[in-house]
Amino acid sequence: MSIPAKFRRVLQLFDKKMEPGGTPRLYVAYGDKRNDYLECLTGDAFDKIRAMIQDEPLGTPTRELLELFYYY
Repeated sequence: MSIPAKFRRVLQLFDKKMEPGGTPRLYVAYGDKRNDYLECLTGDAFDKIRAMIQDEPLGTPTRELLELFYYY
């Protein structure tokens, strides 16, 4: 996937876990089949979503939907 330089700078700014000389994280979620687009997330944004999912009790409908949307 080709990523424009300006967008790469945004990814770098919003990835607190990126090490000097490293590559910023980019997460792509296909998610809902009713949509005809991909959702792209910075590393920090995905970390917040991951924390939100982990805060939900195992087996709850909310957690299962979020896991399906973002992990599978």
